[in-house]
Amino acid sequence: MRRVLRHNKRYHCYAELPVSVELNGESDEQFHVTIDCGEGQPLPDEAADGLMIAGDASGVFHNFHFTEPGDYVYTVRQESADTEHMTYDGTVYTVTIRVTNAEGGGLQHEIWATTDDAPDTKVEELRFLNTYAPPVPPPETTPSAEPTPVPDPGHPDIADAIKDGTWGATPTPTAAPWFVPQTSDTFPLVGVLAVLIVAAVAIVALIVGKKRKGKQDNQ
Repeated sequence: MRRVLRHNKRYHCYAELPVSVELNGESDEQFHVTIDCGEGQPLPDEAADGLMIAGDASGVFHNFHFTEPGDYVYTVRQESADTEHMTYDGTVYTVTIRVTNAEGGGLQHEIWATTDDAPDTKVEELRFLNTYAPPVPPPETTPSAEPTPVPDPGHPDIADAIKDGTWGATPTPTAAPWFVPQTSDTFPLVGVLAVLIVAAVAIVALIVGKKRKGKQDNQ
């Protein structure tokens, strides 16, 4: 705690007490720092309402007014609010303002502070460290695009289909032809039919000829 001396030949002196708040994270919250003391001790101007201090800022308790020597003890703490994801520094400082007679007359004072965790160690300043750590939302993921098929260099028709946008499209069905396709057999179908017809005619002629011959024999 910084030593401060004030002299006044009217046998009184004033003191002030700085307080700072540090913040890990980002928040617009104002932090409430209060001061208490024993009954009958001089109080600063801000004693009733305390100090409202933003993160990474400071405030001052002003105008402690002392009129006689002595040790004046104060308790300074930060009030915890209910902000979600905010961790409040719960350090409690015990501040001693020692008022003594000055060599040239009047009063002078010095200030020091300790914490409840280390009551025998004097601290340099009254500082509260708060942390605001809201959960980090997961990053948005975008679906990956399907890879473009790479055409086979040996099939230029595939490359042409990709180029004109028909690659991968459903083919249009083609109507069946109305005529009966010929088989792949090398034997001609028309020749077979001609042979069958000639054979049938020959058989009919043979039968007719036998009937006529029979009638002539009977006569």
